[in-house]
Amino acid sequence: MIFFKRTRQIQTRIQEYLDSAAEVLEAYQRGLDYYFGRGITPHFQALVDEIHAKESHADDLRRNIELELYKRSLLPESREDIFRLLEVVDQIPNKCEDILRQILAQRLDIPAELHGEIRELAQVAKTMMGLIREGIAEVFGDNRQVQDITSRIDQQESVGDRLQQSVIQKLFDSDSVDTADKVLFRDIINEIGSVCDLADDVGISLDILSVKRLA
Repeated sequence: MIFFKRTRQIQTRIQEYLDSAAEVLEAYQRGLDYYFGRGITPHFQALVDEIHAKESHADDLRRNIELELYKRSLLPESREDIFRLLEVVDQIPNKCEDILRQILAQRLDIPAELHGEIRELAQVAKTMMGLIREGIAEVFGDNRQVQDITSRIDQQESVGDRLQQSVIQKLFDSDSVDTADKVLFRDIINEIGSVCDLADDVGISLDILSVKRLA
């Protein structure tokens, strides 16, 4: 497959987009950390506004890349592969913003005994985002280490699954939380865990794109 000749500018813009998406993950982590430490306050609202601004900026960068791709002489299948990859990646910052907004809108008061493992779960997603950045740089580079990177992404997703199940089990074993609240907390824990699932989907897309490059 002839792959992305004369696309240095596109690659640079994709890295800029990934940097911006990673900033959303950083803001997400800060928001969760603040919420666990201080609860829902005007400053937490400001952190939600901050992640919205960062996510909107990432969206703008992604749309600019898509417009640029249409202007360049790429094979249609190459263009579509990049579109699909960016669309899958973009679900991650979108989900992170949505999680903080749900916490704010529902005024959730997640029990303190769950905070530690939920923090770990969010950190797994952040680690996976770092691996995604490595993987995308590699697939546009010599394409030799993509499978190793996506294997590490998959391993981290398994870690996230175990943490997610553990914290949900701890929630339902608790006698201090009523049933209705348990359902609400379970749902937000599943949402937080879904960021790892989305990151794993990117890993699968990277594997496919890597194989196509070798074809």
